Amino acid sequence: MQPGELVVLTIMLPQHADRVTVRAFDRDAAPFADRDRQWRALVGIDLDVKPGTYPVTVDAGGLHARYDLIVTPRGFPTRRLTVDEAFVTPPPSEEARIAREARLLADVWKSAAPQRLWSDRFVRPVPGTANSAFGSRSIFNGKARTPHGGADFMSPSGTPIHAPNAGRIVVARNLYYLALLGN
Repeated sequence: MQPGELVVLTIMLPQHADRVTVRAFDRDAAPFADRDRQWRALVGIDLDVKPGTYPVTVDAGGLHARYDLIVTPRGFPTRRLTVDEAFVTPPPSEEARIAREARLLADVWKSAAPQRLWSDRFVRPVPGTANSAFGSRSIFNGKARTPHGGADFMSPSGTPIHAPNAGRIVVARNLYYLALLGN
């Protein structure tokens, strides 16, 4: 596995369990019952995870299992751009909005639903192809920025935006963040 990838864990239990816990990369993953005695958990490997061996633990009804997940290196494209400084360092008048939107996103990422919320294939949020590369690094005026953790889709103003399957859309000014996180 490599940074930016998704691990789908399938957990087969010898007996029924009402609750399963999964921990990977020092955080809890939200497993969901797929059918009796079978659970699944989605574990994302963050873009900044260093190559190495990481423990994944599963606990269910007094049973405990550990799995070593091996993460190998991955290269991402880097672009270097020279732009107007206002695009690199926002003006002080925007700091409160930026902080507010960062808190909103942090709260969304913490609010995973305890059950699986999708049933069909994932779809694009808008028609067209992505115009950005997941994981790409940008360096604006010599200043490195956070790696790109999503995919951008260009569309005209007023285009309806669809959650990729089931979930919610969080609006932050003119940016839309899609998450399969619950109500």
